[in-house]
Amino acid sequence: MNIWNKLIVDKSNFNENTFSIKSLGINDSKIKSDIKDVLEYIYTDKINTCPKSKLRRVERYLDLSEILLANTLTNYTNDTKGRLAYGENAIKRAKDSNYSCEICGENDVRCLEIDHKDGDRKNTSYDNLQCLCGSCHNKKTRLERLKHRFAELNDTELLKKLNLRDRS
Repeated sequence: MNIWNKLIVDKSNFNENTFSIKSLGINDSKIKSDIKDVLEYIYTDKINTCPKSKLRRVERYLDLSEILLANTLTNYTNDTKGRLAYGENAIKRAKDSNYSCEICGENDVRCLEIDHKDGDRKNTSYDNLQCLCGSCHNKKTRLERLKHRFAELNDTELLKKLNLRDRS
C-alpha cells in the first residue's frame, strides 16, 4: 500500500457504528477502553478532550492518519504550552468537514488547519471557524492582509494595483 494513502481519513469511520476495536490480541481492558476513547474523540462528538498520555498509550494501534489527527486536535484543544485553546468548536468543525479543506476539498491530514474566518483568534465560535488546507489558509490570509493594506480600493482597483486580472 502507498504510504500517502494512509494519510487520508477513511470517511466510513465517521459512522460511529463502523469503527470498532479490531482484534489485535489486546487483553488489557484499559488499553481497549483508551483506544475506544481516542477513536470516539476523532470520529464522534461524544468526547471533546483527549489527554496526550492516553493517546501515547494507544498510538501503536491506530492508523497513521488517526495519530496525526489526534495529535493535531489535542494541540487545538488542550491549551498546551501557552497556546490559545480553540476548544470543542474546532474539533466539531474539523469533524463536520470530514477532515477536508472547506474550500478545495484537500483531505491529506498533514495539510489541514483551523482558520478563524474573521481573523480574531479569540473568537472560537463554531460559525467563525473553518477547516482549511495550508495553501487555502495562506491565500485567504494574504488576500485579507492586502485588502486591509489597500482598504480604500475596491476589488477591481486592488487587482489593477497588484497588476492582476479579474478571473471571475
